[in-house]
Amino acid sequence: MTASRSVCIITATILILTIAFAGCITPVPQEPIPVSLDESREIARDYVTAMEEYRNYNGRNLTLIDTITLRCPYCWQFVYSFEMQSMKDPSGTDLAMVRVTVIEGTVRDVVAAYGSAAEA
Repeated sequence: MTASRSVCIITATILILTIAFAGCITPVPQEPIPVSLDESREIARDYVTAMEEYRNYNGRNLTLIDTITLRCPYCWQFVYSFEMQSMKDPSGTDLAMVRVTVIEGTVRDVVAAYGSAAEA
């Protein structure tokens, strides 16, 4: 066996082993990004006021209903409500409830519900 053939076989073996074990490397956990409650609340508020429903249907009377501390560092859920022009009847008023989850300064989940303000 020639030296160059041995080098090729060794190189191919190393390449195959590298590819085989590439998915087995455990990522190093990173420290959580510290973001205060006030900063997170502002991020959630800005998200709600930027929503298409808030902007396009004349959102008003934005109110923070609840703040929930989640089981991870720098994680909160904020529940906001606001009135808006009805999507079905422009002369009516709807009430929106929006639950925004902010984790380490990033909006991770949003759940919104809309209904008649008269029903509330």
